[in-house]
Amino acid sequence: MSIKEIYRENKLHSFKINIQLRSKKHPHLREQKQLTLCAKTHSMKRVEQIEKSLSYDVYARLKEKEGRDMDFSTLLNLWYENKIKTSEVTKETAGDYHRAIEKWCYNLLSKACNEIRMQEIKKILLFQKDEGISRSYRRKFKSMINNVFNYGIEEGYLIETLRSPTYGIKLEKETEKRPEILSRKQIRTFLESAKYMNHPWYPVWAFAVLSGCRNGEIYALKKSEIDLENNKIFIAYSYNNRRREISKTKSGYYRHVPMNKQLRGLVIEHISRAPESEFLFERLQGWNKGYQAKILRTFLTGIRLPSVKFHTLRACFATQLLQQGKAPAVVMKVCGWRDLKTMERYVRLAGIDEKGATDGLDLLPSLDGNDLLSINTY
Repeated sequence: MSIKEIYRENKLHSFKINIQLRSKKHPHLREQKQLTLCAKTHSMKRVEQIEKSLSYDVYARLKEKEGRDMDFSTLLNLWYENKIKTSEVTKETAGDYHRAIEKWCYNLLSKACNEIRMQEIKKILLFQKDEGISRSYRRKFKSMINNVFNYGIEEGYLIETLRSPTYGIKLEKETEKRPEILSRKQIRTFLESAKYMNHPWYPVWAFAVLSGCRNGEIYALKKSEIDLENNKIFIAYSYNNRRREISKTKSGYYRHVPMNKQLRGLVIEHISRAPESEFLFERLQGWNKGYQAKILRTFLTGIRLPSVKFHTLRACFATQLLQQGKAPAVVMKVCGWRDLKTMERYVRLAGIDEKGATDGLDLLPSLDGNDLLSINTY
């Protein structure tokens, strides 16, 4: 019985009805309703009738809820907490994903997951396209939503939802853009100009081009990780600009970068500088805040060269080695790439697969005596 007799001021006799039901199908679902009735206006029989009607109402509302999965916002939060708990991605990356979905799917957050349709996700993706959002980001965003729904299905949070609403959505075909790159001549002009002007960033730029190291790896490089005896640089750490800390490299494993004569000379010169510092390079202004790309672009524009980001210096290193005939597997190892698709991109950029492919196409007439004779005979 969910009816309880209560007494209030002046011994006023009342009844309190409290109905609580929990779903057996979805234990996280619960429906509750309370009502207080005065004994002067309601007999016990009438109170029991009201209690029965209230029970039906609560049961009906619970059944309605059982036909709906949890709302998208609740599932998104559960997915986010799981990402952090399992360390599948960094806390910052999980936060980026969470904020991105909240931003673009704000009108879907309160909807039950099984009520979200493919057309609604397509509408968001089309809106992103109209806003000038790149295809690669939209593809990643679609994957984020798919990941959230698959998590809910696999963990048993979603019963009514059989598959992600992103299923069947196809984006337009990707048109690959030529990556920004500097030619050998442009690299030499760039570095010669920076050295002539005594630019404070010249040593860092030169090191990037000669080693293929990432920006964060150069920032985190310590003098103790340079092996002058064997002409090798040990790369195992990288500076994370967002977390303001030094941690493992992007690929998660260490590697060795061989030093040629020029790189060795640059390194020796900077080891002797600032002997009290454990790092190879001085902490240039704005470096720890991510301004290195803006500084590089400004300099290149000033000397009338193509404006490229800092990471392009790594691409310059890779393509120059490939064009000199170094094996792609060796370049991949030195640069620290695990993904073959990334390596193939630089192979195509260097054009080494196509080199000499058309040398055997000897098809045009040479206009010597034999060619002319064959033409007249015809």
